[in-house]
Amino acid sequence: VMGTGNVGTSLSKKSNVYISADAGLSWHQVLKGSYYFNVGDHGGIIVAVKYFKTEGKTNQLFYSTDEGITWKNITFYHEPLKIFGLLTEPGENTTVFTMFGTPSLGRGGVDWIIFTVNLSSVFPHACTADDYKPWSPSDNTHGKHRSCLLGRKEIYERRMVSLWRSGSNAS
Repeated sequence: VMGTGNVGTSLSKKSNVYISADAGLSWHQVLKGSYYFNVGDHGGIIVAVKYFKTEGKTNQLFYSTDEGITWKNITFYHEPLKIFGLLTEPGENTTVFTMFGTPSLGRGGVDWIIFTVNLSSVFPHACTADDYKPWSPSDNTHGKHRSCLLGRKEIYERRMVSLWRSGSNAS
């Protein structure tokens, strides 16, 4: 679960990116500032690019393969641009992301540039059944119903984060 948000009224003009790994019970800030973000590969990769209206131009695409714990970045163009969107191809297992932007918003019209980035190479290997574990959302209460959320116990297959730990933190 991901979202952007403000913390308190004094930060109303700036937002940050937060991620929840426990079905929304707790949230952790993973990027400072405003970003377009998207998720691919069944949640195995998160991508983010700066929102130009508050963060200015950029030519950096950030990505995380460990649920936002660490971030790496790639340079997708030789100069910073105003990015207007970040999309994925249809389908849950895609690692292909598309951005569109412009170097400037001149009076003579808009020159659009479209970038397609395939991040399949950032994974060390293709996932197998051994890379997943059963996971159930819960509300962290004690007692016999501690593994339930809203009175139900659901079990999902979830990728194990420790397999994908990567290098530097770009936040």
